[in-house]
Amino acid sequence: MAIDRKTSLPKSAFHIVATVVEGTDPTVGWLILGDGRRVDIADEPVVIGRLADCSIPINDPSASRRHAQISVEKGAVFVDDLDSTNGTKVNGRRVQRHRLATGDLITIGTTSFRFEAIAD
Repeated sequence: MAIDRKTSLPKSAFHIVATVVEGTDPTVGWLILGDGRRVDIADEPVVIGRLADCSIPINDPSASRRHAQISVEKGAVFVDDLDSTNGTKVNGRRVQRHRLATGDLITIGTTSFRFEAIAD
């Protein structure tokens, strides 16, 4: 970003030039947390687990330290179980890998998240 100091403007005035670029938001959907917060799902994988350095750290004794990962591949969103002890469920069924669709409920231990896609 560069600041262009225009001497023709009066003191305390400024001029803003902006450009809108369409299609640069890589978000393909969100995980909706129990408290209503939304976590963007985009190019970077989202790791869920008990470790503080996980993308979504959860305080759930039934969850593994690095329990599951949400990732985007060719526009599709997947949840992968990361060899957790208690498994990952989608809509009540235990999965190793699952392609997510809007409304899917991901359960890790006793913690659940809802997936919402921008477009299915």
